Amino acid sequence: MKFPDKKKTMEKIYEHIEDYLTGNLSEEDRQAFEKALEEQPELKEELALYQEIEGVLADDARHEQENAAVQETLSSMSKQFFAEEQKEAKVITLQRSQWIRRIAVAAAVVLVIVFAWPYLQPAGVPQYADLADHPTASFTEMGGTETLLPQAEQSFNSGDYAAAIQPLQTYLMENDGDTQAWFYLGIALLETGAHDQAETLFKQISTLDSAYKTEAVWYQALTALKKGDLDNCKTFLQQIPEGSGHYEEAQKVLKRLD
Repeated sequence: MKFPDKKKTMEKIYEHIEDYLTGNLSEEDRQAFEKALEEQPELKEELALYQEIEGVLADDARHEQENAAVQETLSSMSKQFFAEEQKEAKVITLQRSQWIRRIAVAAAVVLVIVFAWPYLQPAGVPQYADLADHPTASFTEMGGTETLLPQAEQSFNSGDYAAAIQPLQTYLMENDGDTQAWFYLGIALLETGAHDQAETLFKQISTLDSAYKTEAVWYQALTALKKGDLDNCKTFLQQIPEGSGHYEEAQKVLKRLD
């Protein structure tokens, strides 16, 4: 087997390199190639360059696959969320007397829960309100020029979470790949009592490789705590990785829950 010298074309050189890296050379040719690598520094440099290029291309392909998977998850999350919205929007007409009785009963239950809840909690159990220190929304910094994001940002940061929900939902119907918007929608839903919807969003976000992955796990713990599900709250707190922003706080809460 003969290897090209400097006068040969680069194409021929790379053919030999590719055959070597893919294992398509016979044992005799492989040994000859490796000997040529020892004797020809230029060939060794070309081999290193080829491997570097192959690595970059492989990384790009992997990133494209990861991005596609994230986009597919977000799109699925959008369809699921808005399907639930439409399902819950169906109104069942009741007679006036039925509504009055149901509202009266519900109001009575709420009053009992509000006044009795502090006494029903085990001593030392942390309260949701003590831990719900939400991050400030900064949608406009993303370069959004539409009115929906500034409106949602202003409402969210002023504590009017109910008012932030509608513009976020409307925005996400056309921009379902925006993880940040999904995250803040989850917080707004949690604050307005839509615990199951918030829980679903945080669960989906926690599976994504994004900046909000750990934040979503933390908010899964807060959602469970707000619902009084202390076992699941502990489970989520234990998933917060060491070194993350909420790790120390999670450890303190776990000690109080033990």
